Amino acid sequence: MRLALDVSQGSLAKQGEEICGDSLEIVRKNDEMMVVLSDGLGSGVKAGILSTMTVKMAAKLLSRGLPLEETVETINKTLPICKVRGLAYATLNILYINEKNEVRFIQDDAPPLILIKHRSKQAIILEGQKNIIGGKEMSDYQFGIDEGDILIIVSDGVPHAGVGAILELGWGMQGLMKYVQKQLPSLDEPEEWVEEILEVTRILYSEEPGDDATVVAIRARKPRSLMLVSGPPKDQAKDEKLCKTFQSFEGRKVICGGATANMVAKKLQRNLETELEYSDPSVPPTAKMEGVNLVTEGILTINKAIERLKGVLGGENLKPKDDGATLLAKELIQSEEIFLHIGTAINPAHKALAPAITYPDRIQAFGELVHLLERLGKKVEIQWY
Repeated sequence: MRLALDVSQGSLAKQGEEICGDSLEIVRKNDEMMVVLSDGLGSGVKAGILSTMTVKMAAKLLSRGLPLEETVETINKTLPICKVRGLAYATLNILYINEKNEVRFIQDDAPPLILIKHRSKQAIILEGQKNIIGGKEMSDYQFGIDEGDILIIVSDGVPHAGVGAILELGWGMQGLMKYVQKQLPSLDEPEEWVEEILEVTRILYSEEPGDDATVVAIRARKPRSLMLVSGPPKDQAKDEKLCKTFQSFEGRKVICGGATANMVAKKLQRNLETELEYSDPSVPPTAKMEGVNLVTEGILTINKAIERLKGVLGGENLKPKDDGATLLAKELIQSEEIFLHIGTAINPAHKALAPAITYPDRIQAFGELVHLLERLGKKVEIQWY
């Protein structure tokens, strides 16, 4: 079974620098995923430009189908070499996971991988074999992953944390692995691992990072399907059909819109309980219904969720918030197959408030949502009622 992959990443810039010298690109193509990480020589703007150039070039070549070895060779021939140190101005590290859940990691002058095995609850430092790839000696890892396994990739600023200060020789990979092992019972989400490791890194640097530090966490899990229903059908005779389709769906279930939630609650004879607290004043509150994973307000929440998805596509992580828009974005991000069932009945509330509403209409909003989800590698089907 092809496993789904959740990815989270975060970085710290060296103290006194506004830009992190590490750069990251994620490429999803069909049932494959590639993560490209580069550490620019030095720190600051120059390092950031060089590492960004490296990952952008590699991501473009990989997305066009160039084999891994040829991509590495092309980058190695292109990157300038520092005449003083005899080193490339940026490192190149590529993680590739195929549809058979086979992993290959080509590493150039970076810390080794940490693999957390879900079944044994053990954290392992993996060591790659030294191979000549693209005319350069690089570490080459090849292994398989199972459901629940987590991969952690770090730049050298993480194990170097604490050098000459809190820890004379720094945290080191063994120290990092021991910390990861200790946190296994309490952490699971990739976002949690990234935040936790970066926070400890910051503390070990006494709040003044001595180097750029980046953490990437990848979790393998079963693929998920999700059905989202929003808006009652234009023809009320189709209400029953839509509700039965929703009820029989095997997967995650989401309702967006008060009128839709009331329709489903009535047809399926379910209680609908509206939350009274606003965790975010700009997002309407959510509701609860038995058998439904998430119930939110309609078009306002959908447009806020679209904003959050745009942020994710721009390299941001979802913030750990529990407002309806963030929860909706999280449900969509964590699903591989998404079925949108959209009603076209005019909402009386929207009709009355039309002069004050500046959000795109339903067709435009869901058209944009589908486009963003497809860019995130989701399989999306939309049906209008």
